[in-house]
Amino acid sequence: MIDGGTNGTIQNTANGSGLAYMAQSNGFVLSRVSNVTVKNLAIANICQHTLGDTNTCQTGGNNSGGIAISGATNLTITKTTVHDAYTCIWYGGANGDSGVTLSYNTLSRCNWGIGGDQSGTSSALTVVGNDISCVVGALCNWDDTKDNFHHNGIMLFPQNGDTMNGVVISNNFVHDINGNTTAGIFLDPSGTGNIPNVQIYNNVLFTTPGQSGPKNNFIEPGAGVTGALVYNNTMSGAAATSMGVWNNGTMENNIVLSTVYGIGLSSGVSGVTSNYNDVYLLSGNFGNIGSSIYANWSAWLSGTGFDANSTSANPNLNASLMLTSGSPAAVHAGNNLTSLGITGLDISAPQFFGVNYACGIGCVSRPSTGAWDMGAYQTSSSTTSRPSAPTNLTATVPVIIRVQQSPLFSCPVRGVVYISSTGEGRGCQVSGARRSSAIPTYLLGRIPNLLPLLFNLTNNKDLESISPS
Repeated sequence: MIDGGTNGTIQNTANGSGLAYMAQSNGFVLSRVSNVTVKNLAIANICQHTLGDTNTCQTGGNNSGGIAISGATNLTITKTTVHDAYTCIWYGGANGDSGVTLSYNTLSRCNWGIGGDQSGTSSALTVVGNDISCVVGALCNWDDTKDNFHHNGIMLFPQNGDTMNGVVISNNFVHDINGNTTAGIFLDPSGTGNIPNVQIYNNVLFTTPGQSGPKNNFIEPGAGVTGALVYNNTMSGAAATSMGVWNNGTMENNIVLSTVYGIGLSSGVSGVTSNYNDVYLLSGNFGNIGSSIYANWSAWLSGTGFDANSTSANPNLNASLMLTSGSPAAVHAGNNLTSLGITGLDISAPQFFGVNYACGIGCVSRPSTGAWDMGAYQTSSSTTSRPSAPTNLTATVPVIIRVQQSPLFSCPVRGVVYISSTGEGRGCQVSGARRSSAIPTYLLGRIPNLLPLLFNLTNNKDLESISPS
């Protein structure tokens, strides 16, 4: 355990654009580690890059990182703040790696928030709950006119023949990565490399109004990714396209707001499922497959057969990009995905991310039956509105009656007695009638509109059954 506590800080001095030094450096290196947790650190100013500078803090082709991982098993990096580096957190996967978790970190002013490649085969990389940005409301500080740096929120690219299995990217807030930006989440294996069946869900991706956003997609599982699962994400603001897959993949229950293109697919792609998405306020077209353009949802549906249960209506998100009671287009309009068995997907995104991660009014359980809401947030765990209170009803009150042996006992063993909602009634007088909340000893016929109950009485026995007559 490496715990920075309240003031654990690692930082460089005067390294970066226009400063005394421009050298490659890493704030924290973990190589071939097992069963390690790193938390509560602040890693800063590893390479302070300024807008327009075409150089970087590089030596021998190696860039600077806040945290650099080179092979790990059961490693967790959590509740850590990193800013001003080429890559805030770099994961260089080694063959046999497993159980690497990057969670609840706040990452900013880096060319890549989280970057990684792979040598051999790894399993179970989890990226969850992070707040990833470059510069809020402005161009990324790594931007330059020569486009030397392609910015990304999350960028994974296993090399030719290498595989990253079991990758989960969920509950992250990826925002304000502007300029020469490829994507918010960009998965781009080389050659035959792959990130098969990657799970991408409950992420919120956002571009501040007036900024450019990604030039490709908010979410892009690239050409080498097979079977990508893109579920219940919310994307709002400028981006060339909201989401697109290059191979077989599934996109369901996503909300897209204000992008240029809604959905983009590569030419000749097969095995794709796209449905139950809300794609609204496009400044361009609803979608494209290669060079084939579809202007609106109707044209897309007619031309491709995709998104039969989708919509292009206003989801009416609030300032936190959450659904409200005034969001009929997306509330209870999604597909129920409980059967997938993805436990994390059964609960919606938190309201707050990064080192200040907190559920707030988020983290709502999605229902096991009935329709889910679209997008990263669930309004309630119920799929139906609460019914109005019924009117003009009378209540049937259970009664336990004991008939005592007595020379005066003259009631029939079987008969009808009338009981009201107040416990009063009329009919045959029964000595010793009792009820948990006091009932009169004698059932009196003073209350109108009484309910008849058929009951069976046996001397010296409690009533065994009582039911409407």
